[in-house]
Amino acid sequence: MFDRLVRFSARMSPLAVAVSNGAEHILYRDFDRIIDQAAAALDRAGVEGPELVAVSTPDAYRHLVLILACARRGVPTVSLIPQTARPMAAFTGAVKLLSDDPAHAPDLLVDAAWLADAIATPAHMLETPKRDPEALGRVQLSSGSTGEPKAVGMSWALMDRRIEHTWTRNFGYERLLSLIGPESGALPLFLWCWARGGCVLFGAPDPQFLARSLTVLQPTGMLAAPAQLAALLDALPEDATPLPGLQIAIGGAHAAPRLRDRAALRLGTVNVTYASTEAGVCTNGFAASLGNGSQVGWITPWSEIEVVDEHDNGLPHGASGRVRVRGSDVATGYLGVESDHRFKDGWFYPGDIGSTTPNGMLHIEGREDEVMNFGGQKFLPGALEGPVLEVAGVGAVAAFALEDDDGIAQPWLAIVRNGEIEQAHLGKALAIPELPPVRIAYIDALPLTPLGKVQRERLKDAARQIAGR
Repeated sequence: MFDRLVRFSARMSPLAVAVSNGAEHILYRDFDRIIDQAAAALDRAGVEGPELVAVSTPDAYRHLVLILACARRGVPTVSLIPQTARPMAAFTGAVKLLSDDPAHAPDLLVDAAWLADAIATPAHMLETPKRDPEALGRVQLSSGSTGEPKAVGMSWALMDRRIEHTWTRNFGYERLLSLIGPESGALPLFLWCWARGGCVLFGAPDPQFLARSLTVLQPTGMLAAPAQLAALLDALPEDATPLPGLQIAIGGAHAAPRLRDRAALRLGTVNVTYASTEAGVCTNGFAASLGNGSQVGWITPWSEIEVVDEHDNGLPHGASGRVRVRGSDVATGYLGVESDHRFKDGWFYPGDIGSTTPNGMLHIEGREDEVMNFGGQKFLPGALEGPVLEVAGVGAVAAFALEDDDGIAQPWLAIVRNGEIEQAHLGKALAIPELPPVRIAYIDALPLTPLGKVQRERLKDAARQIAGR
């Protein structure tokens, strides 16, 4: 079970650094003791398994301590962002909410003072209750691009498999800096780092401060969402060069080739993955060896990926269709939902359109629910966005469809400028066969989810205002 990983590393390398913010360091022997002390404090507060407990604190270090302390008591957890902690705790069926914000009316206030008191109270090594490996060990929220929350239940054994597979496909992440927190799916990478006896680094969330801290922190692995990575790159000094040995994994949303290239030029080697909460990491590849922006890496040995038509008939390599995944890392469904169209006959359907190559490369072209139909001609947003992103002066772009007064879908582009745009060049980029005239809205910034996915419904609302509807 994943709560044993820190303890094992503490026995193997007690004086190695487990946690650091660049100025302060926590050794494995002390980190292991802190987890025990936090577990004892939770035990005294009546937090016990096998019921699910919700954890909500923006302090990533304390958040991880609480997850590990709960695991040592056999308590499954779900990590929640503070803004929606109380309603999401109810949604997931959590019996208790552990939060550091009194406004959330938590069942247990777990602020900095609580952890300090726990550490100050002597505690012996607790014996972890026996657990069924297939029992619920962790819950992760997933919404894909729909915005509708779903709770993915993972057994203790499934979590262990995902950590082991993280171990298999990664290297050089012994000093891990993750800009994505445990509430957004980064937990297996944190645990993998500690399983290897590595050091998890914590930096300030402010991009300007973090950019100045990189030379002190010296990460060898970084996990970031596209929006976080872009903000960090913007904050780097003009003369910034890649950090020695740094491997960058981009998670949460698709990263445009331009962003990958910027990161490789100024930060380090970029890894590309295709992953989901429901199926884990299904592909991996180095951005430098990938071609166009639709390539998302080589299919991992433990994943099986097929591309099928609307009737689930397999399609040949190179043909575009619905992507489906199965394998030992795939969850079996959503908590509290008897059946869901995304899970069928052992397969998970992420909702993506893509294709495969004979040598195992996966291409992702877009989302099923983002296909735009203009008079019978179907386009994915990327077909418009890709050429426009190559136009000088275009900083960011998102395509979407909006019905006109007659109820006919028309193509729109929301463009963020970072310089002067030559309209002739823009017109050439949009000279796509069968594409109707495109309306353009220039905006200051694209509306994004915390992990960098474009919120197209908000763009449609803005376009309606522009069109006077």
